[in-house]
Amino acid sequence: MTEQEIERAVEGFVARVEDINSKYLQLMGAQIQDIGTLKASNVNRLKEMRKAGANIDQITRELAKASEQNIKDMETLLRKIAADDYEAAGIFYNAAGVVQAKLADNAALQSLIKAALEQTGSAMVNLSKTTVVSKAYKDAVDEAIIKVQTGLSDYKSAMRNTLKATAKQGTRVEYESGMTRRLDSALRQNILDGAHQLQSNIQKEVGKQFGSDGVEISAHANSAPDHEPYQGRQYTNKQFARLQGSIGRPFEEWNCTHTVFRILMGVSKAAYSDKELNGMASKNAAGVKIDGTQRTLYECTQIQRQLETAARYQKDVAVAAAAAGDDVLRREVQANINQIKKKYEEVSKAAGLPMKTERMTISGYRPVKATR
Repeated sequence: MTEQEIERAVEGFVARVEDINSKYLQLMGAQIQDIGTLKASNVNRLKEMRKAGANIDQITRELAKASEQNIKDMETLLRKIAADDYEAAGIFYNAAGVVQAKLADNAALQSLIKAALEQTGSAMVNLSKTTVVSKAYKDAVDEAIIKVQTGLSDYKSAMRNTLKATAKQGTRVEYESGMTRRLDSALRQNILDGAHQLQSNIQKEVGKQFGSDGVEISAHANSAPDHEPYQGRQYTNKQFARLQGSIGRPFEEWNCTHTVFRILMGVSKAAYSDKELNGMASKNAAGVKIDGTQRTLYECTQIQRQLETAARYQKDVAVAAAAAGDDVLRREVQANINQIKKKYEEVSKAAGLPMKTERMTISGYRPVKATR
């Protein structure tokens, strides 16, 4: 599978947890709105905390259910990746005079697939178990109770910053280090890492089986500068080992999206000519000016990713604001969303890059008229 095909598949996994995140924000916003309708004498903190706890339990159950479905779909994806890579290696088995067994009968590859499924499935379960939803939710409800009890006349204005902060935090994964990350971002990276690791292990194993004496590194437009000089080229095994030890970020590690294909030198014709690779590099380096600053096309793709994330954050706030009945905040946030979308379109058009607007989609978000 190509990197683009894998990314499209991953968006389906991410959509499930984004739906749950939106439900979490809607439940929280609705409860904050309900608290605001009560008189100070009628606010029962114990009752509200029990309600918050019940909502948190619901979200936790739905996260576990989504994780189970994602694990099933992940098995389909990983088996597809393995089958495609194994089939593509057939030319080298034939050239080396080595019989290529059926994938189902290749014990070594089946062991790699099983290990990848177990590792990625375990990581998905851990993501759902370490997702933090309770503290932020309860803190927001607690603050809402305090605001009502103090008799503030403008409750919505008083809760606006709390609502924004809590919505932007959303459902997050907490790591042992104490660092947290958005659940959707953590899940996306987890699946991509699992897919890339399996591809890498499959390539290494088939290379052993047919006697590979070299590699070819995949190539793509707008590559990161540290990998661009080497992508698309073929190396003997010894040359590649030296290369891996000489660069700061080895291929297939640290979010690298390149695939290292095992080949037989002299049998496999490189997918790209030197002229094509040099053309990619020149176009990337030429780049475009963004806000008066010269940027490479790779840097423009990073700006795209930042804007996509910013849009999701703002749409999360919009979802919570709608549930809380805060139309002022909804219009304020819509203005931010409009600015982000405009900048995203400007950067994408200037750089000639495809727009991945699906990465800005948030379940439950509905646009409104923006504040000027």
